[in-house]
Amino acid sequence: MVAHCHGAACEGLDPVEQGCGGDAWTAAAGRVGRAHVEVRYSSVCRAAWARMTWAAPGDEVTAVSGGRTHAATVPGDRTRAAFTAMLGVPTPSEVRACWRTADGEEGCTGAGGDAPLPEPSPVPG
Repeated sequence: MVAHCHGAACEGLDPVEQGCGGDAWTAAAGRVGRAHVEVRYSSVCRAAWARMTWAAPGDEVTAVSGGRTHAATVPGDRTRAAFTAMLGVPTPSEVRACWRTADGEEGCTGAGGDAPLPEPSPVPG
């Protein structure tokens, strides 16, 4: 898929619709209960977003860079995942992924790194 935006032009847009998911990699990660939270980064699009997988309905994930944020809530269907709109950033080191669970637990990953992290392991038992 061809990327349809680059840098600041990606701000607030959907990474899948814009073709930015094809080269995306995990720049930061954290775990909250059974859920996995990541900062995803596309080098082609020069944009980052937050993704939460294995989550519960009502859990929220937010991509944060300076004063800019984009949030998404895990729907009440079987999806069990959510991802935010993109932040146009030159490097993932400017972005953190934060979460608030439906139970009220909150936290954030560290800033994104400059090398891909391994893909998350299966859902813990």
